[in-house]
Amino acid sequence: STSLSPRSKQQEGEDTLHAGRPGGPAFARVDRRERRPRRLDPSFQASPVVARLSRLGSSSSERMTTSLALWSSRLFGRYEAALIERPVPTKMATGGCLWGLGDIVAQSGTTKGAEPIDSTRLGRAVVFGTLVHAPIAHVHYEFLESFVRRFAFSKASVPWVKLVMEQFVYWGYFSNSLYHFSMAKMEGFSVEDSVQRVYDRLWPTMKAQWAFWIPVQYVNFRLVPVRHQLNVVLLTSVVWTACLSLAFPPAKTDDDA
Repeated sequence: STSLSPRSKQQEGEDTLHAGRPGGPAFARVDRRERRPRRLDPSFQASPVVARLSRLGSSSSERMTTSLALWSSRLFGRYEAALIERPVPTKMATGGCLWGLGDIVAQSGTTKGAEPIDSTRLGRAVVFGTLVHAPIAHVHYEFLESFVRRFAFSKASVPWVKLVMEQFVYWGYFSNSLYHFSMAKMEGFSVEDSVQRVYDRLWPTMKAQWAFWIPVQYVNFRLVPVRHQLNVVLLTSVVWTACLSLAFPPAKTDDDA
């Protein structure tokens, strides 16, 4: 066997000693291997959502789905912020768009063949939904919430209290009368004729409303936050306006939408 020289033994001892010290060869190699991923790993700076999305497949359909999901999330976030910061203008804009959409659906279901959409009638619906219905309905829903809070109704009874107040105490009669009167005035009828239209159409409208809105509003009052309750009504009104057009023959009530 070959014996190690005193210098070799000394060098071996120094290497062994330095290998366990900070700055030694082995320590430096291990330290570089451990720290390099921490500096380069992007997951330390990415949010959980971005990190999860980055793990999705790279196919075009998956990328499109991911982009659509991100865009929808951002759009909903901006709408939610606007609804909190500027509730009335936001609901007015929403109301105008959805009342207009409801009128288009109603006209599409009652016109024959390739008849064009009545833009004047559509304009009346948009004006009513934007300037009349949305701001007043906002006050209505805020009042209902303050009413149940003031009298401290139980959680189980709150939807029923709101439902009775809305459908049978004041709102149903007021909102439907306002609708028929406003539409008549925008069509150019006199005040007397507009009031007569309310008399002629209020009771049939109320019966249709009770059949349609009572189940919808019970779910709305029970499950939906107050700031979104009007939006639920506006979305459902797209169907409601079409129901009005079917309930009232177009020849008699061509403005009901």
